[in-house]
Amino acid sequence: MGKNGMDVVRLRIDVDLKSKIVSQGADLVVDAGRDKIAEYIKDTFIWCAVGSDGTTPSASDTSLLSQLGYRKQPVEAKVENHAAKFTFYFGTGESDGVWREVGLFDSAENGVMLFRTVISDFDKTGKRAVVEITVNVVSG
Repeated sequence: MGKNGMDVVRLRIDVDLKSKIVSQGADLVVDAGRDKIAEYIKDTFIWCAVGSDGTTPSASDTSLLSQLGYRKQPVEAKVENHAAKFTFYFGTGESDGVWREVGLFDSAENGVMLFRTVISDFDKTGKRAVVEITVNVVSG
């Protein structure tokens, strides 16, 4: 049990964004470039949504398939080790239901979705939840 006798659940989601340069030479996205991409992600994709559909993600997905509640802004966002790291807090009664999908977006409604991932069933009903997302910018 968490503070005030309420459950607080932490979900950790790691996403790797791979950068690949196609050429005939020995090219590499350097660390400073990876950090700049991570900074852009941190400053742009600041809305997290959760949903109840566990269908396998598709490259053509533009939103969650069954969003629960409203998108949330992070309580913390930073760049560390070529990664954008976010912490989102969902209070009791916010986005209640069985979570099966999580996405990161550039706006509170509609907009561009950076990724959609399917997670193991998590029944958030009546609980608080902390969602930690790390978007790794991977070279090579």
